[in-house]
Amino acid sequence: MNKSTQVLKRGFLAFLCLPAISFAQVNIPNVEAVYGGRILDISTAAITSDTTRVFLSTESANSIFYNDVPKTAANAADFGTFSVVPGVDENAGFGSGIQNIAAHQASGKVFFQHFGAGILRANMDGTVDSVYSGNASAMALKGDTLVYLDGANFHFGILDADGNFTENVNSPKAASGANGFVTIEYGENGGLYIFVKGNSPTLLLCSDNIGSLGNTTTFSALTLGISASAQWTAAGVAPDGRVFIGGSNGGNKTFAYSDDNFSTAATEYVESGFSGVGGNNFAFSDYGSGYNVYFAKGYNFSNGTAGSWGTFGSSGFETHPNDGAVSVDPNNSTTIYLTTDQGIGASVDSGLSIFEINDGVEAVQVNDFDMDSSKVMAWMASKSGVRKASNFNISTTYTNAIFPNNDGSPYYSADINPGDTNVVYVGNVRVYKSTDDGATWMQKFTAEDAPYSFSNVGSQVKAIEVCHFDTNVVMVGYNDNDSSVFGGLFVSNDAGENWEQILLHESAIGQDADVQDIVFNIESGDTVAYVGVNYIATPGNPYSIYRVVKSGSTWTPSQDMVPANTSTGAVIGVTINDIHVSSTGDTLVATGTDAGANHPVSYYKVVSGDNKWTPYASSGYPSHRLKGYATTLNKDTVYIAADNDVYYYTSSMSGWALLYSYPEGTRINFLYYDDLLVGTGTGLFQHFGTPIPVNIAPKESVENSSNKINVKVFPNPTQGWVNLAWNGLSDENLMVSVIDVTGRELKSISTKQIAGNNTLKVDLEKLPNGIFTITLKSNTSEFSTVLIKN
Repeated sequence: MNKSTQVLKRGFLAFLCLPAISFAQVNIPNVEAVYGGRILDISTAAITSDTTRVFLSTESANSIFYNDVPKTAANAADFGTFSVVPGVDENAGFGSGIQNIAAHQASGKVFFQHFGAGILRANMDGTVDSVYSGNASAMALKGDTLVYLDGANFHFGILDADGNFTENVNSPKAASGANGFVTIEYGENGGLYIFVKGNSPTLLLCSDNIGSLGNTTTFSALTLGISASAQWTAAGVAPDGRVFIGGSNGGNKTFAYSDDNFSTAATEYVESGFSGVGGNNFAFSDYGSGYNVYFAKGYNFSNGTAGSWGTFGSSGFETHPNDGAVSVDPNNSTTIYLTTDQGIGASVDSGLSIFEINDGVEAVQVNDFDMDSSKVMAWMASKSGVRKASNFNISTTYTNAIFPNNDGSPYYSADINPGDTNVVYVGNVRVYKSTDDGATWMQKFTAEDAPYSFSNVGSQVKAIEVCHFDTNVVMVGYNDNDSSVFGGLFVSNDAGENWEQILLHESAIGQDADVQDIVFNIESGDTVAYVGVNYIATPGNPYSIYRVVKSGSTWTPSQDMVPANTSTGAVIGVTINDIHVSSTGDTLVATGTDAGANHPVSYYKVVSGDNKWTPYASSGYPSHRLKGYATTLNKDTVYIAADNDVYYYTSSMSGWALLYSYPEGTRINFLYYDDLLVGTGTGLFQHFGTPIPVNIAPKESVENSSNKINVKVFPNPTQGWVNLAWNGLSDENLMVSVIDVTGRELKSISTKQIAGNNTLKVDLEKLPNGIFTITLKSNTSEFSTVLIKN
């Protein structure tokens, strides 16, 4: 969603009378210091006796991070800063498909299981090697023994000191029943198990310890005899061989354990007051006479027995633990790593107190953003909570993640009351309001309740909008992830105290239309809301944009992209994901996705002119595959985001041009014009600095007269390969570099000047489309020019 207050010149989007410009007011993206994100797995290895390497996988295009933590770390500052593992960053395209990671102590490298790519190894030098290209469903690593599953086939082998894998000649072995949501578990005693999650879980026991797998290795299913009413999510093996299974039952954590592989009845209990869902794994720390057990968001200092569980941070909360992965530092058994609502946390006292250690973890999935009119304060909604930014563009500071309902759930929308910036609304499946700048929160609405009865699983409050000229009016839009279930539009006329549904399409309250965005405008003295919705490719279903007019206390909706309201005289049947209205109210822009061809679409409407929705020129616009998610504008440029690409359009241009490509797999959720803020699946970025020329005239021949070099670069623009031809160079070493607008070197080639051969062909196929600098350097000279790939 996009809520800019930039002034738009009257009738700008008709592109009739503005002077030509030479620059778009945006340039390189800098990442804002918004750290954290959804952590999927944590794995640790003692790379020396004094240093632990901590790996974590994230639900982000930045897939895996690492940090080398000293054994003596005693507070958040001592834990240092995380870095993205080279080769598994946002450019690699692995995304959030890495659920399971395993650190190898000898090599310091990380192995990971990726859905669709099998088992791979990241080498810390930017390279990634395939270990197994099959359909791996689970993986585990103990010492130098690596094991993994492909269906019911159990593979095993040995890693050398550099992390190279040699599969055992007797591998794989059959593991009947190892199907579904599977994990591989092992204990310090070497006992090996395969666990299948669910209400009726399966636990397979391996006949051999993990260090002695071979030709006679078999698996047998244990008779668990545990409650089928629980959702069992994880298994673990304690230092003394006790086998734990954990999950949740009736809103509290539930446990079962056995000291004899379930030959006799398991000890089973529900831990009252230890609430939430089941965790991903168990972790243990041995202190000789006993051991601590860690699971989900809690600890047990009494070998896992009932009545002994506590919640991480119970003696001092800096943050809130989350029911996710947990790991014990192999160099220091009192140091615990855990998932938190914000990202990753740590404890140096076995879990009694916890603190955040997210610095460098650029994995926050930013969903929405709103600024006050002074552009100094802002609120952001993300998949890991909401955050407030202060002193924006001066010395920006961000709060830690805030969760108004304290449950760690994702947030999709945020909006500030423009009349009182202490008032802010945020939404997940519910709507929360703060009147004291985020210090306290009140739930104001949920469509889960009767008479609407929306799902509390798939429903999302995708849009919140406070009317800027009547702040008592607040609208929220629900969207449901299930394509067969719809959301709806709701309004409060008294600042969130009472709510009613505005039916856009249906005639009875309840499921109506999946709302994506809402903006307010004043037209002929009327309060008007424009509502963008998902297109459903079935006749008679909702589509495009609805115009909702207030008369007294009544809101009347109508479809606004019918033939009478379009410049083409035809229905515009599309999904509209984002709408922007100028602060003068003269012009609206909207972007989304074509219903039939699945490509981006954008439209404008000059309210003070013909008042019809008009398609933008399609020249230069992506014509397939991508989806249009966001739009914004300043006084002379309109921007749209299609998946990971940002395009722009000005009055001096004949069509759209690519401004910047974020790495493949990075979805841009919003654009906000003020130095062009871009919210993505890896964080919040800001484009600013020296403007990029938008009217570049590509040159096939450029002469550097001072050094007497003449270089031709052709074709330019290019769609793939580019040729360099030069003269004026003697017998010299040459270096060719391709650099993007952030200064990153994306490609480099070293060559030697050979008599009679003054040409070089450079492959750009794997580079994203965009504007680059290509340089040719010799021992004595340097040449550079702008290169465009489209």
